[in-house]
Amino acid sequence: MVLTSQLRLHAFKQDYIVDALVTAGRKEPSAAARCVTLSSTGLWLYEELTTSQTKHPRLKEAINVLLVSLKVRKICRESC
Repeated sequence: MVLTSQLRLHAFKQDYIVDALVTAGRKEPSAAARCVTLSSTGLWLYEELTTSQTKHPRLKEAINVLLVSLKVRKICRESC
């Protein structure tokens, strides 16, 4: 019983953190904050892909955030 409630709490915390990372990765106007967010998202993705037996439901969305940020950065460099 206690283990089940601890697992639920851990899952809730992870969902909350992933939601914050994905949202900030898309909408954060500050370059420094976005850099920290994207770096943290990358670390979470690495951990999730290498150690987790069950994949998080927002894994694909987090990968898309990273890829889009790379694409936008490349476009910005080419246009300047």
